[in-house]
Amino acid sequence: MFGMVLTVWCVGWAAVAGVGLWRYARVWSSHTVRVAARVERVEEPRGSGADAAEGVQVVLAFQNPATGEELRLPTTGARNGTLTAAWVGRPVTVRFPAGHPYDFRIANGMGRQRDLALPVVAACFAWMGLVAHFALDEEGIGWVPLGIGTVVASLTSWAALTTHREGRRREGLLAAAEATTARVVASLQSTHRDDDGHTHTTYVPVMAFTTADGRSVTAVSPAYTSRSQPHTVGTDVAVRYAPADPSVFAFDLATDRRANGCGTAFLTVLAAAGVAAMVTGVVLLS
Repeated sequence: MFGMVLTVWCVGWAAVAGVGLWRYARVWSSHTVRVAARVERVEEPRGSGADAAEGVQVVLAFQNPATGEELRLPTTGARNGTLTAAWVGRPVTVRFPAGHPYDFRIANGMGRQRDLALPVVAACFAWMGLVAHFALDEEGIGWVPLGIGTVVASLTSWAALTTHREGRRREGLLAAAEATTARVVASLQSTHRDDDGHTHTTYVPVMAFTTADGRSVTAVSPAYTSRSQPHTVGTDVAVRYAPADPSVFAFDLATDRRANGCGTAFLTVLAAAGVAAMVTGVVLLS
C-alpha cells in the first residue's frame, strides 16, 4: 500500500515538473517576443510598509513589433517583474506572449530563476519519493543520505556559484565607485512566518540619489541592510555607486564584500555537507 502511495507521489510530482519545464521552454522560446524598453517614469515610492517584493514601480515605454504601436505601461506590483533600481531612460528588456504586449514581464535573471523554481522543486519532491522507494524496497538505508545529499549538493552548489559570480560582478563595478549622498525615501517590509507560527517582519530602505551625470536613481538597498524596525524617511546617508551601473551601490565597500562573501561561504559549506552525505550513502550501499 505504501509503495503505491510512493509511486503516485513520484509520478504526480514528475508530471508537475514536466509541465513546469514545458511552460518554461514555451516562455523562453520563439513564442515569446522580446523587445528593448526604457524607463519612462519612476513612480514615487509608496508609503513605508509596502511590500519589498514590489521593488521600484515604473512606467516602461516599448514598441509592439507586430503593430508598431508605442506602449507606455506601468509595472504593477511584482506581476510584471521587479526592478530594484530605476532612473528615467534606464534600458531594460521586456518579454510578452506574441500578440499580448499588455502581459509583459521584465526579462532578467530573476525572471528565469522564478520560472524555473516550480519544476526544480517538483523534481526534488519526485526524487525524494524515488529515494524513499529504493530505501524501503531494497532495505538500503544508504539511499537516504545519498538522495538527500544529491539534492542539497546540487542546489547549493548552483546557488554558491551564482552568488560568487554576482559578488565578483559587484566588486568589479564598485572598484570605480563614486561617492554621493542618498536620502531614505521609503522603508519597504518583508514578512515571513517561522516553523512555530510566529510572524517576523524586516524592513529595507529605499534610497534616492543623483549620479555625477545627472541621473536621479531610486533603488532598494541590498538585503544586508534590512533590520527589524522601519527606517526613518528623510535621513541622509553616504553611499558609493558604480558609474557604469548605478543600480549597484553600497554604504560601505568592505561590508558589501563581506556580505557577499559570507553568503558564498555558507552555501559552499552546505554543498560540502551534501557531498559528504552522498559519499556516506555510497559507502553504506556498498
